[in-house]
Amino acid sequence: MIRTTPLSLMAVVSLFLALGIVTAFAEDAEAPPDKKPQPSTEQILKWVRDLDSDRFVHRETATKKLVDAGRAAIVPLTKHLPKTGLEVTTRGIFVLRELALDNDDETAEAARLALEKLSKPAGTSVARRASSTLAELDQMRQARAIQELKSLGAIIGTRYVQVGQAILPNVFSVQIGPNWNGKTEDLRRLRWLGDVRQIELSGPTVTDATLAHVGKMKNLTIVMIKRAKITNAGIAHLKSLSAVQYIAIFYCPVDDMSIAHLKVHERATLLKLYGTQISKDGAKRLKEAMANATIDHRDGAFLGVGAAVHPLGCSISIVQPDSAAAKAGLQVNDIIVKYDGEKVTDFQKLTQLIGANRAGDKVTIEVLRGEEKLTKKLTLGEWK
Repeated sequence: MIRTTPLSLMAVVSLFLALGIVTAFAEDAEAPPDKKPQPSTEQILKWVRDLDSDRFVHRETATKKLVDAGRAAIVPLTKHLPKTGLEVTTRGIFVLRELALDNDDETAEAARLALEKLSKPAGTSVARRASSTLAELDQMRQARAIQELKSLGAIIGTRYVQVGQAILPNVFSVQIGPNWNGKTEDLRRLRWLGDVRQIELSGPTVTDATLAHVGKMKNLTIVMIKRAKITNAGIAHLKSLSAVQYIAIFYCPVDDMSIAHLKVHERATLLKLYGTQISKDGAKRLKEAMANATIDHRDGAFLGVGAAVHPLGCSISIVQPDSAAAKAGLQVNDIIVKYDGEKVTDFQKLTQLIGANRAGDKVTIEVLRGEEKLTKKLTLGEWK
């Protein structure tokens, strides 16, 4: 018979306790973290009612609980607010404002829609507060979106923009180009940029998914797309931009199938289509459908000169630095008389001849420089 001394018994008990504790810790480590319990409809309705409680602490608690409840609180709160007094209105609008700033897009959108609903009809206390909150939200969300987009490589600010022959100063613009290091879903912030009027997209990171986000920028008037991996389906996303007046698409693989999506822009006055796969016949049909717009359709070559009328042809007034013209040695006051064997009568004729070429084409240009006649062979560039 084995006798157990008190000391050894204590050791055994300690061992079992230790094992039990270790097991308990192991079970706790393996157990998934508790999810935040969702409030019931009854709880939410109670908190909505408590916004009108006689006790301040109950009103404060209810306000916080409704914010924490998230999207589930929006509908009950929206139904209740038009029937309440000043303090409940103030607290309820505050809750919707906080939810409209939520990182969850669906919650934020639902709260904003609720505020828009409460802002109509105008004239009531609820409507006035909802309207002022919407205006405040727009500025807050825009400021936050600008900061976040800039951190991802977007260029945002006012700049000069040339539309045809006109120079527009101080246009609030966004540029998404080579410096962009964000993901496509990061562009969802574009829809909060209500003050932006122009967007410029360039490079292979620009796709149809990019244009889906651009299509939500309702106040855009100028859209410029260069060397992007977009299709006709991507152009369809721009149909919702009813305020657009100028569209430029350079060196993108869209074709005549995009005409149906472009012609809906009734307010557009200028479309530039350079280096696309849209045919001359397609451009003609687009012009017929958009009688008030100038359709500037070219195959995409760029010479790099500005010129004035001259009795013998075109007198060069500007030579763009680093252009095909500059590289070939063309100079200001040179008179272009022939372009690839065809006589140049004016700048419009020269532009037409260049527009029939693509970037990389080799052409011959005859110029007069004083009494000297020169022949220049050059490789055409592309529009920047």
